[in-house]
Amino acid sequence: MAAHNMNLNKLAVIVVCIGFLCGLACFDQWVEIFKVRNAPITKGHIVARTQTKNVLGPVIDFSILLNETDITVHSRASLSKRYIIPDDVSFRYSGDPSKRVILLGYEGKPLIVAVLFWSLSLVVAWGVFLRRKLSKDPE
Repeated sequence: MAAHNMNLNKLAVIVVCIGFLCGLACFDQWVEIFKVRNAPITKGHIVARTQTKNVLGPVIDFSILLNETDITVHSRASLSKRYIIPDDVSFRYSGDPSKRVILLGYEGKPLIVAVLFWSLSLVVAWGVFLRRKLSKDPE
């Protein structure tokens, strides 16, 4: 029985760590959206769609040529949006082509996802704490 509890505790620690890290990744995405919330809206044309990876798995990197310029910026989206996103797009652009842009209408809700991941981590951690506390024999 002790080995079973040890395996369950290890699994719970892994779930808590993964949930916390995934929450951090989603929170980082939300911070990027928040930083450019007041930047002017710019239009561009997607010139390339390349599959790549980020912390959460495979994504599509869009190379976007700004209208009436020769500046190229990049944006990322999930694989499922590869062909859904049209060639002509709008986004908030801070003026720095090295920063990733967030396509308007396709930004998702990363803060909500981050809170859900962190909540899952807390629930599992609380469950482990209660289980350990209740399983101790009263002396």
